[in-house]
Amino acid sequence: MPDKTYTTSLRVVRPPPNRTNDDDVTFAFNQIKESQKAELDALTVTAKAADQDAINAALAVAAAAINKAIGVPLL
Repeated sequence: MPDKTYTTSLRVVRPPPNRTNDDDVTFAFNQIKESQKAELDALTVTAKAADQDAINAALAVAAAAINKAIGVPLL
């Protein structure tokens, strides 16, 4: 990145070396957005896994009921 120099009517002024600039803010903001997307993806996967567990439990109950009703372990 080029060194920014500002000229005033009195003297040439350079920003301090440890000052945050627009590029730093943009980078940090993009990192926050990406981490929020990753968090949302993780929550979505967790919710889908919980849904699948509930479906599997319901199927197991239904299979047990059918097996008991017919008297033979069919399912």
